Amino acid sequence: MERVMNGDYNKVAIDSNCFIYLIEGSPYSNQLTQLFQKIEDSSITAVTSILTMTEILTGPYKARDYKLVEEYRTTLLNFPNLTFRDIDFNIANRASQCRADYSLKTPDAIQLATAILEEADVFITNDLDFRKVDFSVIFL
Repeated sequence: MERVMNGDYNKVAIDSNCFIYLIEGSPYSNQLTQLFQKIEDSSITAVTSILTMTEILTGPYKARDYKLVEEYRTTLLNFPNLTFRDIDFNIANRASQCRADYSLKTPDAIQLATAILEEADVFITNDLDFRKVDFSVIFL
């Protein structure tokens, strides 16, 4: 993560778990807060799959906290320099290749395909299943 903070990367892809750690609190909250500050101030740009929204909003929907759902949705979709990439044919096709090559679960393959097709410099996650991929990954 130090290389991200030092400006070695222009564009990062962010896994869903990073958003969840930031929102719900975790030992990684300080690192992630710094990361999102760099994104917000245009030091770097970021991308994630729209699938991230599904994973983030599930908890508030389960709790029937629709105010929180709307707050998360509004905040995330309007966050500066953060793009949510839709799942289209190209993502689906590349995700299939990622599943075949690395035996990833479908959501993980979609996140990796998003990072690849969006030409991110690095993928940030805490999911150790990404240890086996042929792509630059930073683990929290």
